[in-house]
Amino acid sequence: MDDSLLPDGDTYNAYINRLRIDHFVRLYREAAKARRPFTVFKLAHECGYRSYLGFYTAFRQRMGTSVMAWTRSEDLEPLDRSISGCLLP
Repeated sequence: MDDSLLPDGDTYNAYINRLRIDHFVRLYREAAKARRPFTVFKLAHECGYRSYLGFYTAFRQRMGTSVMAWTRSEDLEPLDRSISGCLLP
């Protein structure tokens, strides 16, 4: 794919990661608002990420903060407070 055809001058991978992270944010907010049990990694997996490291790296690049800091700022903590085996505070 020709990178010059992508919005905002993104590379193909950056464009796909931007779409995936934006989709993750929507899913996270919907699940938290509906009080459905979920984990951050489960939502990330639904957005196409196969590893937490890949998701974390893309999330930090897109959002400018860590996943934990962002979830705290959202004030909509997941009901299942674990992320890939690590507990959220």
